[in-house]
Amino acid sequence: MEITPAHAAVPEVNSESPGDIVIAHTNAEGTLISGTARGDGSREALRSAGFRWSRSLGVWYLRQSRGFAARRDRIDRLTAVLRDAGFTVTVDIETYDPARTFQARQDASQERSDAHATRAVNEQARYQLRSEAAHAAVAQIPLGQPILVGHHSEARHRRDLARHDRNMGRAIEHADNAKDAARRSDSVRAQAAARQSPVVMGRKIERLTAEQRKLTRYLTDATEGYAEQLRERLAVIEEDIAFLQGEIERSGARVYTKADIAPDDLVRIRGRWMIVVKANSKTVAVKTGYSWSDNYPYHEVSDHRRPTAEEPS
Repeated sequence: MEITPAHAAVPEVNSESPGDIVIAHTNAEGTLISGTARGDGSREALRSAGFRWSRSLGVWYLRQSRGFAARRDRIDRLTAVLRDAGFTVTVDIETYDPARTFQARQDASQERSDAHATRAVNEQARYQLRSEAAHAAVAQIPLGQPILVGHHSEARHRRDLARHDRNMGRAIEHADNAKDAARRSDSVRAQAAARQSPVVMGRKIERLTAEQRKLTRYLTDATEGYAEQLRERLAVIEEDIAFLQGEIERSGARVYTKADIAPDDLVRIRGRWMIVVKANSKTVAVKTGYSWSDNYPYHEVSDHRRPTAEEPS
């Protein structure tokens, strides 16, 4: 399969007639569109389908498509609209690979984290420059020296104070920007790390399984066109579940079941030790301190131990 590389995309130039457009989706790059030209009539169709123009790539792209399966519903609708408008459209979708899409998502997170970290460093440097300029502006004024109204130094004194205030105001802005960028970098990095957590992967398996059951019910009464979309989505879900289960096994994390846990045992869930009330087939019920208990699926249990004689049940 040959995909048009982003750096080789034709930039948008003035054009009056429809041309050849390529809609390509890869596991690593997401959904990209090349072959458009400024004024060729494709812009409204692309924007209405959720695509955005990327100046850095020089192509239209579908947001949140990198690291995910192709959104065939959007691609099919866009293809139909463009062809009705007279465009020649080629659709090239790479075979779905959950491992590669997962890695692409991790790579995208790393790139965002690095970009925020770079911005934090740059903003900190700007803060330093502005702060130094602010202090330099009043360095020659003795500490506590008031403005001598009517004196020949009054105008210069006021200019120096104004220059100090301007630079200090900008310094504070840059300091705030640096803190915000550093926070965003840490947040994105933490999200990427959490994505590899067996607990988080277990939660995703639970969501995918629920979606799988729902779509299977819909498939019974679906029309042929919609049924084909459902079958494609179900195939992706099946691959995702198998991939995540394999990742959990490779991590070496213990997956607890009803056979492992008994009433009054202690289980660690979301960082807290809790006392078990009952082990159900799919969930474990734990005490809350009130008249009811809370139920958690077994993939939320990160650790388990029997109670000691000193621990209250």
